[in-house]
Amino acid sequence: MKHKWHKEICAWADGGQIEAKEVGCTQWKLDDNPYWDDDDWEYRIKPQPKEDWVMICKKCGDELGIVYEPKEPQYLYVYANQHAEPRFCWNKITPLKTDLIYQGKIKLEQDDE
Repeated sequence: MKHKWHKEICAWADGGQIEAKEVGCTQWKLDDNPYWDDDDWEYRIKPQPKEDWVMICKKCGDELGIVYEPKEPQYLYVYANQHAEPRFCWNKITPLKTDLIYQGKIKLEQDDE
């Protein structure tokens, strides 16, 4: 039978960051030296930023700090001409400036390879 915190112990042994909180509390804090057999504590692998977030250096009060903000999605806009033929554009066109009819947009994804 695996230890209650098997996944967390393996991640910690591989150099991952572990957060701990006392049972019944809501505040998680980093724990560099967890005591895995203490039943008064809960552990988790520190959550990582989601892929759709980007790290930005921003002024926080009087200092610069690192914050995570949602990454702006990229779209390919789809239009149709008077013959119902599809046309694509990287930005949304104002209807008054063209005879193209807006059909929708395609969300583009980028591999991080």
